[in-house]
Amino acid sequence: MLMVFCLALGACSARSTLGGATDTSAPPGRAPTLSPTPSAAAASPAPTAPASPSRCHTGQLSLTLDAPTVTPTTQYQSRLVLTNISAGPCTLAGFPGVELTGDVSNGSKTYNPIRQSESPTKVVVDPGLNAVATLTALPGPDVCDNGTPWVPFLIDVTPPDETTHLEAPWPELSVDNCQGGATHPGTYLGAFHPGNLAPPTPAGLSGAGPFAGSWSHHGIGLRIDSTGSGTADWRTYATCGQDPPPCDTFSGNLITDGGHATLTVTAAGPTVANVQILDSTDTKNVPLGSTTMTFDFAHRLVYWADWPGTAFCGADSVIGPITCGA
Repeated sequence: MLMVFCLALGACSARSTLGGATDTSAPPGRAPTLSPTPSAAAASPAPTAPASPSRCHTGQLSLTLDAPTVTPTTQYQSRLVLTNISAGPCTLAGFPGVELTGDVSNGSKTYNPIRQSESPTKVVVDPGLNAVATLTALPGPDVCDNGTPWVPFLIDVTPPDETTHLEAPWPELSVDNCQGGATHPGTYLGAFHPGNLAPPTPAGLSGAGPFAGSWSHHGIGLRIDSTGSGTADWRTYATCGQDPPPCDTFSGNLITDGGHATLTVTAAGPTVANVQILDSTDTKNVPLGSTTMTFDFAHRLVYWADWPGTAFCGADSVIGPITCGA
């Protein structure tokens, strides 16, 4: 984990005389002795510059798509939003790799938009904040498919210099995928730019801060009160009586989750919380000890390091249940 702040410690020098400080505590009749004084350089080591954030890896990010907007040229644009869900800053520089997937069209199930002609810059993405790349698309129908619009159902996004991707459902909009030989294709991809600004730090932030509330993902529930005390329950997908514990119990249509933990938020900021797991019935998934949670400020989602890449939705999350499951 990278440190984002560095305190330069200044040393205070005591009174000294040339060659050292005089020892006035020598007994009568004995000459005073001289004690060496450390040099200023030894007393005050030069401060080291804070380390620069490293590039964002796929596992540190989540992918969301903002609602498409129509342009005056009949194209539409979709913002590809990569949010830093880790506890430290990282950087994105360049273009994402993008692949759209749908039914077979123009001899392929996939389409890779070209990159826009622009000079990318490095974007530092703090925890809970995001960077955005814009995909501009020309809708169908397609001249290479006898006028049949091609509607992808999935988008894969690979962060710069990474080899693994994130994926999200593509909105039900057509894309003209017959532009391979076009001089100026109508579908193209922009580089990453800074997304949302840092959230304001509430005055007197205490307790759980923005992490207080009820959060859920498919099969997992998380509850944190305003003081920072919390519990979590989750399906183990093992059946008591057939599988060893931890296991779920069934009574008619009622399922009692086999995973349970109690926790406390030990420190919470606007986007990152330090959390202590006090007990857990399923230490394989939720081990005892320290962990972190990250708050996606733009979409009002919680990410928990013990469940990598899993978005927990709350009552005022701004994206649909497809992200958090049923």
